[in-house]
Amino acid sequence: MHRKVHQALIAARKTLAIGESCTGGAIAASLVEIPDASLFLLGSLVVYSNEWKEKFLLVRKVTLQAKGAVSPEVVTEMVQGLFSQTTADFVLAVSGELGVVGSRAFVGVGKRGEKIEVEAIAPPAERLAGIHFTVQAALTTLFRRLPRVRT
Repeated sequence: MHRKVHQALIAARKTLAIGESCTGGAIAASLVEIPDASLFLLGSLVVYSNEWKEKFLLVRKVTLQAKGAVSPEVVTEMVQGLFSQTTADFVLAVSGELGVVGSRAFVGVGKRGEKIEVEAIAPPAERLAGIHFTVQAALTTLFRRLPRVRT
């Protein structure tokens, strides 16, 4: 999926910013495996702690306290924070709890000026499998929002 996202963003001449919690930078790492990611990827912030979610993505402390870091509300605020802090055309954000029975995560995708979509996913309990699953789910969710460019 990372190749499809890579190609679609370059073809559409759109930029992407990423906020990663539970994936720890794995989404960005998958995109930069292919040359020319600099044509679309502005960057990725690994905001593993609540402190960093607040400081760098402007997630409100009250949201974190009321809803918890693994919630659609926090992921929505992560997307909003990236839009306010960058010039990205598209934003992707993930937060979750991986490596446990009942693993769960939320993926948020936004296109500047449009509604933010948040999707709940249920990754496998094994930690590395959960990370890989979440990366693929996040990229798939993003790909569905990207413009299709005719060649």
